[in-house]
Amino acid sequence: MDFLLRSRYASVEDYLLREPHSPIRHEYMNGKVYPRSRTSDAHVTITGNIFCRLRSALRGSAYRVYPNDLRLHIPKTNIYLYPDLMVTADPRDQGLQDYKSYPTLILEVYSEATEALDRGEKFMAYRQAETLQEYILINEKHMQVECFRRSSTSQWVIEVYADRDRVRFLSLEFDCSMQSIYEDVYLWS
Repeated sequence: MDFLLRSRYASVEDYLLREPHSPIRHEYMNGKVYPRSRTSDAHVTITGNIFCRLRSALRGSAYRVYPNDLRLHIPKTNIYLYPDLMVTADPRDQGLQDYKSYPTLILEVYSEATEALDRGEKFMAYRQAETLQEYILINEKHMQVECFRRSSTSQWVIEVYADRDRVRFLSLEFDCSMQSIYEDVYLWS
C-alpha cells in the first residue's frame, strides 16, 4: 500500500520523494498529508468551462492557465497544493516544470465535503503566495461565485456573484457570464 495513503503525516522530503509515484494525488501542508478528494461531474465541467474560456481569452499574453494536475508550492513554506485552476504570468514560474509558485489567480470549485478546507486552511495557505491577487470559490451545486481580492493594503475583499451576473476576474481583466461557467451543469434547486 502507498506510504502516503497510510500516513497522515510525513516530512516534506518523504512527500516530495513519494508523491510522483503515488496512485492518487496528495496535498501537503506543514507536515500533514491530505489525499485529494474525488471530483464530481459538476466539478470537472465547471473547471473545464472556466479553463477553456480563460485559455482562449489569455492566448497571446504572458499568462498561463493550469488545471488541477499541476502542483503549487508556496515559497518559504512547506505547502504543496493542487488548486483546481491557477493562472500565472510571473517569469520565475517559467522554468519550473513540476510546480508553480507565483500565481496571480487561484480557483477552487467546492462541494459540501471540501468547502470547509477550501475556505479555511487552504485559503490561509494560498494567502501566503506573495503574487496572489484573487482567490475564486465556486459552488458546484448552486450558481454562486465568490471572488476574494487582495486590496492595495493587503486586505482581502469579497465580491459575490449569482444567477445572471457577469463574473469579473479583475487581475486578468477577464469577465464571463454565470451561464458560461455553469454550462452543462445540473444545478440543485
